[in-house]
Amino acid sequence: MKWSKILFIALLFGVTFQNYKTNQVMASSYYIGCRWSGTAPFCSGSCNEGEQEMAQAMTYAFVDFLPARNHFGAACWIGSKSYCCDDNPGTTCRWDGTAPICDGECRSDEFLVNRVASGVGQTCWTGSKAYCCKYVTKSSASSLTSSKKHYRIQSKVNNKCLDVVGSSINNGAQIQVYPCHDEDNQRWYLHFKHGYNSIVSVKSKGCLDVNNHKLRENVPVQQWECHDGHNQRWKSKINGDGSVQFISLASGKCMDLRSGTNIVQQYDCHDGDNQKWLITRVVPK
Repeated sequence: MKWSKILFIALLFGVTFQNYKTNQVMASSYYIGCRWSGTAPFCSGSCNEGEQEMAQAMTYAFVDFLPARNHFGAACWIGSKSYCCDDNPGTTCRWDGTAPICDGECRSDEFLVNRVASGVGQTCWTGSKAYCCKYVTKSSASSLTSSKKHYRIQSKVNNKCLDVVGSSINNGAQIQVYPCHDEDNQRWYLHFKHGYNSIVSVKSKGCLDVNNHKLRENVPVQQWECHDGHNQRWKSKINGDGSVQFISLASGKCMDLRSGTNIVQQYDCHDGDNQKWLITRVVPK
């Protein structure tokens, strides 16, 4: 009994003081294309080429990001699991700030993604560390599709897929939901820049776009040649069930399935399932 108590205390302290890394990749859209690596109870998690390690943990209790915590699984007895996310081409990131007296700041050519007092090495006694990123490629169809990773986007309300009407490659083509199939007009690239995603059709290489930068409700979502305007950039809010809400940078409104129809529009954000989207990575053809 004595040795079992000692072993328990040692394991507890090992878990408690396990450092883990965390950044906005987990706090925004990067739950898409992410996974835990390592099998309990003897974990030896590691990430593959083309992935970034966003966290290390022995137990879900020390994972701040709820969807990642929910998918952690059984705790490790020894070793740790790694939370691995797809690389984002064209973006370079770094942590700034050194413990214990942290004063992390981004450079003038970088944008602030996240601040934390713990993780990535020693915990700050005062101040915080800054996770700073810099976009290093132009926003063009070729750069937006350079990852070659395809995703399916389904409405949580009816499991139908986000779809370009008629497989059109033209500007102004309507976006709808439609029963899922395996054609390219239902496949999407997701490209992260400055905290927002461009959602790009594999078929047409056009971006999801709020018509004419309009700010009001019920404006349809369409595809349009990618130009990096705010009406083509979407913040991804991750829900506890793993679904995603896409929020327009231009209007602050959410991508919404119009009630009783297949029409995709923007609408004031709420907690309904018609504004929640399920993201699945699919194998390129």
